[in-house]
Amino acid sequence: MLRLTKKGQASSTFQLLIAAIVALAILGVLISVIGGINTVSGDAKTAVTQKLKTQMNNPGAIDCTDQVTFKKGTSLAAEGVTKETGLSSNQVFFSNEVDNMQSSFEVIGLDKSVLKYLGTSSKKVVLCVLCSDNGGTGLEESISTYSLEISSPSPAIEDGQSACVIYPKKTA
Repeated sequence: MLRLTKKGQASSTFQLLIAAIVALAILGVLISVIGGINTVSGDAKTAVTQKLKTQMNNPGAIDCTDQVTFKKGTSLAAEGVTKETGLSSNQVFFSNEVDNMQSSFEVIGLDKSVLKYLGTSSKKVVLCVLCSDNGGTGLEESISTYSLEISSPSPAIEDGQSACVIYPKKTA
């Protein structure tokens, strides 16, 4: 004969409660693990604009963005990356001369104001920024300090103004 007691009914409710708590704990762990994985590389324009803002206050030092992805036909323009920085587009130029990036990137314009990706598939790089607060002369001195093979554009940026170079570099 089957007998129902209050103990049996309370036990199943308690087991359901424990199962729900365990499931929430497992879900919390999974979300934290998935959240720590960065599956999408950053936007190049946003990353270099933010890095440019910080490097203006750190003249003479090189700093690079996190890894960014360039897709076929992607380009960066000095006018676009300087929009929110307080710099004018003629105070920033691009170079493709570091890490032999000439085959992957083209620098366009006499003032080197556009960096265009030439590849047919996506390429992951970091974008490095070097600034000087002493115009073209100060920037050339900083470039020389780091032994970088970067030629400055003409016309030169006046002394006393900020001047920056942005260049792609292979990721580690």
